[in-house]
Amino acid sequence: MTHPGDATGGHPDTAALEPVPVHGVVEVTNELPVQVRAADFGGWQTIAVPASAFSVQLIGYGEHRARCVLIISGTGPVYVGSKAQCQANPPVGGLLPTGTVVQTANKQELWLAGDGSHTATVTVLLERFES
Repeated sequence: MTHPGDATGGHPDTAALEPVPVHGVVEVTNELPVQVRAADFGGWQTIAVPASAFSVQLIGYGEHRARCVLIISGTGPVYVGSKAQCQANPPVGGLLPTGTVVQTANKQELWLAGDGSHTATVTVLLERFES
């Protein structure tokens, strides 16, 4: 029920949401308890990188990403980085040689580009925290 002139929409609990002044000192003395938990979801994908010009998005932006693991195999290196880095000619992202296993925990999207002369296989494991 809305009351005229009431910006809160007339919700009966809005008085409890108003700031309450605190007098004195507030001190936090203990650390918050932390419980290690497994990721809620994990997904695998494998991308075959041809020996020609090639770029593709590996992972999108992930607000709840716990980690991403990249496994590089094949005959040649790959570039990993932003879309602009991987679509540049030549690519300018981070160069990952075959046999590399990389783990990252960032939220940003990640792109992949081949070196233009070698084939490679990139296996991607995504894990996310509970959403």
